[in-house]
Amino acid sequence: MVHQIRANDIYFSLSEIEKATWVIGDVLEKTTGRQAPDASYVSDDGEVVHVEVDTGHYKRHQVLEKLGAWSNTRQVWVCPTGREQFLRRCGVRDVQAYVLPRKEVV
Repeated sequence: MVHQIRANDIYFSLSEIEKATWVIGDVLEKTTGRQAPDASYVSDDGEVVHVEVDTGHYKRHQVLEKLGAWSNTRQVWVCPTGREQFLRRCGVRDVQAYVLPRKEVV
């Protein structure tokens, strides 16, 4: 569920033309297999962009595996604030962070 919500944050920031090309990971997995991103779209410049959400649980080898699988494709990674440096040290170039909502005391 978190993956969908955070991937959708990217979706809603896209142009209408880019939104029309948006494909979610479930559909991509059927055609690309295990290393499918959480979503993909074609940018206004005609470039394919993979969107991957890391909720803070990926290990370094998992990030490297995905980077390697998509090495010829532009990537946008989404992660919780504070996780950006880990992803950058792994080689991720485009990182967008989100703030985790605070849990309210009831």
